[in-house]
Amino acid sequence: TAHPGLPVHVGLAGVTSLTKLIRFAMMCGVGPSIAALRRSASGLFNIVADRNPAEILQTMAASYPAPTAPLHLHFFPFGGWEKTLAWFADYREACWLRVNER
Repeated sequence: TAHPGLPVHVGLAGVTSLTKLIRFAMMCGVGPSIAALRRSASGLFNIVADRNPAEILQTMAASYPAPTAPLHLHFFPFGGWEKTLAWFADYREACWLRVNER
């Protein structure tokens, strides 16, 4: 609220398989964190279970102030760009339908 006209840029993980996500994590140097999660089956499951971009976007939309500034989204596909594009097309269509039902 201090600077309502400034645009907001948000980067989100896209839709990808756990195998690809782990491969990218290893390339980025977060191998020790992945190794710790492998020791904890519930921790590894939470990586997959909590990665629905729709939930994050809905939470942001609910708390985003009046649309006086643009909101820019960037998806990091982590090797799953086709799944991410398909998901986003479906999500955008669902949002458009919801807005036009009002």
